[in-house]
Amino acid sequence: MKLLKALKSPEARYLKEHWISKESFVCRSHTQQMPNLGVYSTQRAESMNATLKKTLSRQISLLEACKRLVRAVDNFQAKLFDEETQSMTVRPWILYLNGFATLLGKVTTYAIHFMAPEWAAACVSKPDTIWQGSCLHHCIIPLRYGLPCHHWMLRSVLEGFPLPISLVHPCWWLSGSPVLEGRWAMGYHDAAIDPQERWVGGFRDRGTDIVMESVHHLLQHQSQLLPEQSERLMRQMVDNNNQILAEAHALKARDQQLPAELPPPLPPNLSLQAKKQKGNTRKRALTGAEVSEHQQKAMTRAQTRAMAVKGSKKTKCRVAVIPKRQTRS
Repeated sequence: MKLLKALKSPEARYLKEHWISKESFVCRSHTQQMPNLGVYSTQRAESMNATLKKTLSRQISLLEACKRLVRAVDNFQAKLFDEETQSMTVRPWILYLNGFATLLGKVTTYAIHFMAPEWAAACVSKPDTIWQGSCLHHCIIPLRYGLPCHHWMLRSVLEGFPLPISLVHPCWWLSGSPVLEGRWAMGYHDAAIDPQERWVGGFRDRGTDIVMESVHHLLQHQSQLLPEQSERLMRQMVDNNNQILAEAHALKARDQQLPAELPPPLPPNLSLQAKKQKGNTRKRALTGAEVSEHQQKAMTRAQTRAMAVKGSKKTKCRVAVIPKRQTRS
């Protein structure tokens, strides 16, 4: 309204007649809350313009144009199939892989990479972190992409089970039923959810709460048994604990055998001789065989030089005897 008041009457009238009714379809503040998967175009085939300009030309016949369009569509389907196959077979390189254990091979890798920062934000413990039943903050990711934000992921993080596929819109599924409008709602209503399903690294307080819960249930049932049955049950529990403690001590002893620090550096090899530090200083040191070869060549050169010097001395010591010329009498 402030903008309209600041404009002149013809300009304000133009905005009211042509753009005010289209505000919810044009302004980014409105379009980012629509389920458009990040596409701001008015139609999904907008990206095909580049393909059409690349494959079609006004100098070809109608039959050739149809063949080229068929080849372009086939290439696009082959690329899509290759991406889906990689999502089924290749595990993404993310740190919080346990949280997506039930989604690997079922949703696209792009969706998992998109949700990874939200899972990292949900794993950051805060004093007021509680599960509120859904996202009450109107995050853009659930509205726009059909993927859970960190508010939706809190229940999985707090109760310790991977994200169910019911939090992911079927458009991201690699195989599933057709996507129908108005028949899907985000939530923890997947029948395959098992809150007792845990994973390594997903325990809170190193699993102490799980052990205490198990012992509490055992003591409740133990109080309802006969004395002999209760004693036998307690002995069996002690034996199991002793076996677990033995395994823990074995693991600790194995860890102690590993060095706590990096090993010291190797001593320098004195048999290696570095080349002269001139010119290119990045040359490596000589090996033993190369050192022996260089020494042999040096000895050969020294012997050749000594023989040459000795031969020159003998030539200097010789005196040339010239016979006298006889004269006629």
